[in-house]
Amino acid sequence: MTPLERREQLERFQREAEEARMAALEETRRREERLKAEASEEEKRRAEENKRAEEDRAKQAEVDAFFIGHSTDEFIPLWESQEFAATLRRHDVPVTFVAVEGSAHSIAQLDEAMSKRVVAFLHARLG
Repeated sequence: MTPLERREQLERFQREAEEARMAALEETRRREERLKAEASEEEKRRAEENKRAEEDRAKQAEVDAFFIGHSTDEFIPLWESQEFAATLRRHDVPVTFVAVEGSAHSIAQLDEAMSKRVVAFLHARLG
């Protein structure tokens, strides 16, 4: 084989290798697009299932009434509980809202007076 024939053969091999590489890249691109489409369809299916499940849970969730106790000077702003109570009322959920003086939070508010209010609330709702 002459040097010219070797060079032509090498160039042909290089072209064939480049064509094979480009074909492999194109196949990889098509495979990735197919996988993305399948993943997207799976995500849509899951989202629809989650939405249906959430709607089912919402239908099952019934709230008879809500008791909210909040201290006037605690670190959580009073308006948050007031807005929560207003939102519940807009959805026809009966709310008992009690604001007590001081900065106690959660169970720390449960002095004798608050305990009586909670017990009265529970008796009225549960019988």
